[in-house]
Amino acid sequence: MVKKFMKICLIILIIITFGCSYSFRTNQYPDLETLRIEPFENKSTESNLEVEVFDSMIEQYSDDGRLNIVNQSPDILLQGSVLGYNEEIHSSDSANNVEEYIIKMSFSIKMTDMKNNQVLYDEKNLRVSQIYSVNGVETGAEYDNYDDAKNGIYEDLFEKIMQNTLEDW
Repeated sequence: MVKKFMKICLIILIIITFGCSYSFRTNQYPDLETLRIEPFENKSTESNLEVEVFDSMIEQYSDDGRLNIVNQSPDILLQGSVLGYNEEIHSSDSANNVEEYIIKMSFSIKMTDMKNNQVLYDEKNLRVSQIYSVNGVETGAEYDNYDDAKNGIYEDLFEKIMQNTLEDW
């Protein structure tokens, strides 16, 4: 009985140890290992967005770990522009008090395989939006403030780029 219990504990320990390290992240281009992200261009009327997007992309690609960020001789070059920015009322209550805003941003994104001189992704008008609630109002919005909603847009942008380039499913 003790031996059976020990075997079960060992199997559970192995599953936990190896199961936690499994990842669904893939790399469709395993020979491409380095990435250079050029500073984004801002064609919108909102100031400083290009810096925020650039910093966010650097941070997210670094955290992701599938590509190493470099300044020279990259395998992949990421270029982008902020094309548009808009913030508007999304919903209000019966007394016309604003409950939610929506932030909409559009981007031009190009990712190029520099080893093979091949465009991996070229989207001229990628639109991303997020809704946030204001003044502590409980709504169905994913975010409860402006800054978090903008960061959510940058995270969605990163995910869309990854889904259309490195991820093969």
